[in-house]
Amino acid sequence: MFDLFIEQTQIADGTGKPIYTANVGIKDGKITYIGQEPAEPGQKILKLAPQEVLCPGFIDSHGHSECYLFHDQCVTPKLKQGVTTEVSGNCGIGFAPVNPAYLAELKDNFEGVAVGLDFPAHWSAMTTFGRFLDEVEALHTEINTAFYVAHGALRIAVKGYDSTPLTDGECKKVHELLTEAMEAGAVGMSTGFVYAPGTYADMEEIVDLCRIVSRYGGVYATHMKDEGDHVVQSVLDSIEVARRTGVHLLISHHKVTGIANAPHIKEIHRLVKEARAEGLSIHLDQYPYSAGETTLNTTIPYRYLDGGNAKLLERLEDPALKKEIADAILHNDGTWQNPLDSTGFDGMTVLHTKNHPECHEKSLAQLAVEWNIEPVEVIFRLLKENDGQVNCLLHFMTDADVENIFQSPLVSVCTDSLLFGAGMPTHPRGYSTYPRILGRFVREKHLVSFEEAIRKMSSMPADIFGMETKGRILEGMDADLVVVDPERVIDHGDYQNPYAENEGINLVFVAGQLVLDHGTITRQHAGTIVRKNKKTIS
Repeated sequence: MFDLFIEQTQIADGTGKPIYTANVGIKDGKITYIGQEPAEPGQKILKLAPQEVLCPGFIDSHGHSECYLFHDQCVTPKLKQGVTTEVSGNCGIGFAPVNPAYLAELKDNFEGVAVGLDFPAHWSAMTTFGRFLDEVEALHTEINTAFYVAHGALRIAVKGYDSTPLTDGECKKVHELLTEAMEAGAVGMSTGFVYAPGTYADMEEIVDLCRIVSRYGGVYATHMKDEGDHVVQSVLDSIEVARRTGVHLLISHHKVTGIANAPHIKEIHRLVKEARAEGLSIHLDQYPYSAGETTLNTTIPYRYLDGGNAKLLERLEDPALKKEIADAILHNDGTWQNPLDSTGFDGMTVLHTKNHPECHEKSLAQLAVEWNIEPVEVIFRLLKENDGQVNCLLHFMTDADVENIFQSPLVSVCTDSLLFGAGMPTHPRGYSTYPRILGRFVREKHLVSFEEAIRKMSSMPADIFGMETKGRILEGMDADLVVVDPERVIDHGDYQNPYAENEGINLVFVAGQLVLDHGTITRQHAGTIVRKNKKTIS
């Protein structure tokens, strides 16, 4: 007797193979039967509508939900778009390990991805990555969660925002913290080379750390140093890390910023294919929007971020330093990626500030006109009047380029979601990514088949992380499942209204438990921590 018998349903099994019809039996959180045998008498039966399709639960390879989880254990925005497993701790920004002596610096580092959220009162006790995972496990989440250990958090735990190279003793400590994280079950390590203090690391520091990650079969996910004019070199550098260490490489939120750089997309895909032909494990993920989101201090050259936002604000009080920083912003010397090089002042829009909501949805160029000051002075004023905490939308690509990237079989789907406090302005990608793909990219534009899109959302990310029991509808796999109506699925959220409800994600199961029923969360607390296998590889 099964716990649930889904009768004669259409199945997109996650492999990319054509949809077929079969019965599916679920027992003890697993798919235990797929075939044509009828249900036993008295069996609990679920019969789907003729147009509905049973799919594997979606796996979001790029989230930032560590703080959000302590406020919403259902992870409602993800659950409502069919995500059953989320991997957080991306872009080198993480919640642990915590060194209480540098807790202020860690908070400063994390605030940009936790707008409007209070940090847990016991955060300072999460002194190891394992303790953090245990805390999340005790939350009894509705979806499955997995985590990278963030390179920026490792550095902060050892020396705060200090930009100097790691000493031998500091290297030893960072290596110990990383090893503990991998032993505790981290899926790998992430870097964010546009965010301090991660930007201060050189190639050798990252190679040494990735050798440890590789020994555990972990993934190295990187927000590269440059996604604009020098994106090809950044890809080559990332590939070199994989070549020297054997680590599984995931290039995060694959994009090429700046319209003039669009031809590099083809070159990047060629480089990745050639590296994979060498035997390297390299993947790319992507969110389906032409605009991104980041913090305003990314417009500041890295050398002026030494010490964090507090030190930056001190520097802006020095007229000579302020002029020096302005000149560096306006005349990039090529040593860093200034997002303004791709967007211009008119393409960077204020999304959220601590103190000035009247600035929201206005570009830096618009504010310059309103305030009758130079655009670069707008940056300084916003940072000074909001304690350095300003989030912006970056309009840096065309829809055509986004769609071109999506069609590559090398690219899986992610959200790069920043889930904020209730009602806070944010990017719609955390709420609408998967319905947007299935409704607009698949049904309306026919960019890929429905089956291929499901592969990009399920088995492909499962394979990246070695989640052997997820991502496919096969006997023996976890019963993490999504019921989609391909004829109705669509996103309604946009940059002005990111919270709009989606359509067509009808049912979601985690471990065989119905956790979302036509928009209603049932609170089964079926989610678990997905810990990386602790067995090392030679």
